[in-house]
Amino acid sequence: MSGVKISDLVSDRVKAAPAPYFGAPPSPLVYDFNAGDPPPETYPLEELKEYFVRALDRAGTQLTKYNPTWRQDMTRGDPGLRERLAERLARRDGRDVDADWIMLTHGSSDGLALAARAFLSPGDGAIAEAATFPYMVGYMKATGAQIATVPVDRDGMVVDAIAGRLRQLRDAGVRPKMIYVIPTFHVPTGSLMPLSRREKLLQIAQEWGLVVVEDNAYYDQYFDETPPPTLFSMDDSGLVLLSETFGKQLAPGLRLGYMTGVPEAMKALDAVREDLGVNKLIPMMLDEYIADGKLDDHLTRFRETSRKKRDAALAALEKYCRPWVEFEVPSGGIYFWLKLSDEIDAQGLNALLLAGGISCRAGEGFTEDRESGAGYMRLAFQQESLEAIERGIEALGQALAASARTTGSSPTPA
Repeated sequence: MSGVKISDLVSDRVKAAPAPYFGAPPSPLVYDFNAGDPPPETYPLEELKEYFVRALDRAGTQLTKYNPTWRQDMTRGDPGLRERLAERLARRDGRDVDADWIMLTHGSSDGLALAARAFLSPGDGAIAEAATFPYMVGYMKATGAQIATVPVDRDGMVVDAIAGRLRQLRDAGVRPKMIYVIPTFHVPTGSLMPLSRREKLLQIAQEWGLVVVEDNAYYDQYFDETPPPTLFSMDDSGLVLLSETFGKQLAPGLRLGYMTGVPEAMKALDAVREDLGVNKLIPMMLDEYIADGKLDDHLTRFRETSRKKRDAALAALEKYCRPWVEFEVPSGGIYFWLKLSDEIDAQGLNALLLAGGISCRAGEGFTEDRESGAGYMRLAFQQESLEAIERGIEALGQALAASARTTGSSPTPA
């Protein structure tokens, strides 16, 4: 026996991997304000069951075989669904797209990872928001690229800060190649980038010759007004890659997303894809589901439910938490981004939340240096019922008050 353990043989990449971004939830879990999932009562289970059977009946033994051996259909997925999605994108975004512009992926995260691998190498640089989806930052760093961050405010990425960061990268001998951005209902802040910023971001990308990866997972989750046009819809340079997912629209467990871009960009994703594509059943099922108008009907119901939950969370935050937090009211998405008062003892608050079975996500999990997220908390409001939202946020308010470093009836606002 050599005495060598399996842990002695792991790769350098495993050794350098960061600690888990998100810790385990409280046990027992009483109030879930952590999960970034759609409202569970909106999952169209009966409809999905019906369309699964339809797909099985229609495809038969074809579902038991690989996708066609022609590499493009194998790596990009079911051509029927891709063509269906192209039609939807053409209507929404006004772009003349077809199935060759689309690749089906294992959720949006798979597509983001492919984009990072397809366009970044050691010595390249990328721009991201200072608080963002941390897994994409990890995907970009894994390529050997250097990541520079810019601030986020109530209107999303501070686009005016991008050029300075690009110059810093260039002056350090790093070639800027990519901007990763969540312009619509940003994670974790929930901000919505206005049209003027979108226009300026595209102008910068075209001037510097940068790939823009637009994470658009939440676009259809608006509550009242349709968001500004996607960056992809405004782009005439072919530099924007659009990432979308059914996980935030229908159910996360479907694990199906898609990347959209000019055919040359899709060929780059083909070249780095190693898993030979997604399964066949779910895309065939969704193709018929969308064709029958079921997705649009679902999204209408979804927005009504989500708006009610946003309003319930807003009322409860104002009633029970306002002395200890500040926040913007999200016009879509799943999250409130809470800025804690300086008087809050964050460690004490975390202990109280764990003891009370309340799961929220600390701001440190969304920032590259972890420290810049301190003093913030992301509250997801879709998982609980309307009644549980109020009870849970009332309990959150009690924990906030108990963790304050000062006492008295007139606390200093955040």
